[in-house]
Amino acid sequence: MKRKITAFFTLLIIALTAVFPISCKKDGEENTNLVIQVEFSDTESPFTQRENDLLKKAFCGEKDSLDNFIYLNSNGSHKVKSNILGVVKIDKPIDYFMPRYRYDAQSGEYEEVNGIGYDNRYFAEDGSVSGNGKQSAERFFREQELLYLSTEKAVEICKDLGKKPQFENLTLVPSRLNRYVYSGDIFHPHQAKNYTGDSSGLSSAYYTDGVSGSIKNAKIGKTEVGSYVIIPFAYISSGERTSVTTLCHEYMHVLGAPDLYTYDNAKKPVGEFDVMGGESTPEPTQSLAYLKYRMGWLKEGEDILPVTEGGEYSLTAMEDVGGVKAYKITLGSYYEKGDTFYLEYRKLGNGSLASAPTEGVIIYRVNEDNGYISSMGEKANVWRGNAYGDYEVIVFRNIQDFIYGNHTTLNEEEGYTSFGNPDGNVNVILNSDGTNSGIYVEYLGKNADGTARIRVEIPSIQAVAPSGKAGLAVEVGNRNSVYFGDVSEAKTAYVYYSSKPIKNATPDKLLKSKKGELIKTHTSFLKVTLPKPDGIEKYVYVFYQEDGGYSSVTEYKIKGVKDVKLSTVLFIAIGVGIIVPSALLTLISRNSKKRSKKDE
Repeated sequence: MKRKITAFFTLLIIALTAVFPISCKKDGEENTNLVIQVEFSDTESPFTQRENDLLKKAFCGEKDSLDNFIYLNSNGSHKVKSNILGVVKIDKPIDYFMPRYRYDAQSGEYEEVNGIGYDNRYFAEDGSVSGNGKQSAERFFREQELLYLSTEKAVEICKDLGKKPQFENLTLVPSRLNRYVYSGDIFHPHQAKNYTGDSSGLSSAYYTDGVSGSIKNAKIGKTEVGSYVIIPFAYISSGERTSVTTLCHEYMHVLGAPDLYTYDNAKKPVGEFDVMGGESTPEPTQSLAYLKYRMGWLKEGEDILPVTEGGEYSLTAMEDVGGVKAYKITLGSYYEKGDTFYLEYRKLGNGSLASAPTEGVIIYRVNEDNGYISSMGEKANVWRGNAYGDYEVIVFRNIQDFIYGNHTTLNEEEGYTSFGNPDGNVNVILNSDGTNSGIYVEYLGKNADGTARIRVEIPSIQAVAPSGKAGLAVEVGNRNSVYFGDVSEAKTAYVYYSSKPIKNATPDKLLKSKKGELIKTHTSFLKVTLPKPDGIEKYVYVFYQEDGGYSSVTEYKIKGVKDVKLSTVLFIAIGVGIIVPSALLTLISRNSKKRSKKDE
C-alpha cells in the first residue's frame, strides 16, 4: 500500500509540475541569486577582505557586475539581485572533488594522478574503458555532495545571522584552488540543476556499475536548490585582472540561453559578438538580437523589423536605448531551407560593460531547427544552440580574416564596407546548405542621430507555403508557431493568445482585451512563435491590418489542461487517483472561426 501511495504522489507531483511549471519570475521582476563562498579542509588561500570586496563588486556592483549586465543585456526587462551570504568551510579536501585520472591523448591511456579523486573515465556497456561510452557516475555523486555540504554549512550561517534567505538560483564560488582545472571537471565553470531523484534513474546517463553514492536534497531552510552555478574565484579574478564574462555566461544559462559555440570541434561561429559565443572577452558582450528575441527581451515587429525589399535602412546600436535593433531577412526559400538572416549594428564601448569589442554592422544567419540537435545528431526538444551538428547561428566573416585578422564588422575605419556576392563565390552570404543566398549588404555611414545607414539588396522574398504550412503548428523543441501561409502582400499581422476564450472575437475586441497577450508582427517574417507552452489550454486569434481596417479573425486552439485552480486539480487528482498523462501533452487542433467585417 505504501508503494502505491508513493507512486501516486510522485505522479501527482509530475503532473502538477507540468501544469504549474517552476520557472524564473516574469520579465521586469526581480530574480534572486544567493552566493556562497566555499573553502575546503586544506584550503591554502582562504578568502581575503580584498577578494570579498571584489566578489561583491563582481556580483552586485552598480556597474561592471553580473546584476548590471543582465539588466543591460535584457534591455531592462529582467533583473537579478545577488546576495553574498559569506564563507563556508567544508570538511573535505580540494582533491576529493578533483578527477582521479588524467587522459594521455598520445597513448590513449588514463594515468592515475589523484588517489582520492572521483573516477572521471568513460565506460562501455561491458565495463571496458571507452571514450565513446558513458561517464562514471562518481563525478555526479561528488558534485551533489559538494552542493549538499555547502548548503548544510550555509544553514549554520543563516541560523547565526537569523536569516531565512529566499532565492531562485545558487552560486558556489570555491576559493583559489591552486590546481589546473580541465573542461568537464567539477570546478570548471558550469550551470546545472539540483537532482532530487533517487540514484536508480542515473544509469540512462551515467555508468553506474560498481559506483556507490547517495543523494541528499540540498536546501537552505525551506528553500530547495533548483538551478545552481559553480565558478571558482580564479575565473572571476586572477592577479590584477577582474572579469565577469564567464560569470555572466553561466548565469545566462540559468535564464535559459544555450551555448553558441560548438562542443565537438571547439569552433566559435558567433565568437565575440555574444556572451554565449565562448570567447573570453575582457568584458561580457551583449547578446545578438536573435538570442534576445528568443529570451523574450526583444520583439519582432517592434525592435526587429523585416526587410521587405531592397533599399536603404537605418539601425540603432544594440548598446543604445530604443530604435530598431535588427533587420531580419526571410527569403522565399525559407520553407525549404529554414534560414533567416539578421543585420544589426554594434557599437565599440572602449572597455565598458556590455559593449561590442569592435564597431560596425554584422550579418548572421539563423536556422532555428538546428538549435535542437542532440549529442546523438538527432532533433530533440532541448534548445542547445550551436553545441552539436549544423549551426543554429553563424556570424559571417570576411575571407581576409585568415590572413589579416578580424574584419567581421562593416565600417569605414577598417575599410570593409560591404559583404555579399550574389554573382560570385567569395565573401558570400550563404544559406545553410552552402548555396548563395543572393543577399548583399553595404555600410553607407552614420546618420546625424548616430544610427548606422545601410543598403540591402535581396532576391525575391515572396514565399510559397507548402501544402498544410499555414496556421498553427507544433515544431521541433515543442514550439507552437503560427504560419501566415503564402505572403503575396506584406502586411502587419496581429496574434493574440490567452488561456481564456474570447467570445465573438473581433479585431477591435482583441486589441482592447486584457485577458491575454497581443503580438504585433509582420507577415514578411512568415511566422510567429508563441511563448513556451506551460501545459495550460490556450486560444490563439490571428488577424491582419488591411486597407481601411482589419481582416476577419481566425481562431486556433492549443489543447492542454484547462486553466483551473490548483485546489480543483488536487481534488480531481485525489478523487480519481491519477491524472492521465496524455491530457498534459500539448496538442494542436484548428478551430477556424472566421468572422465577417460586418460583425466587427
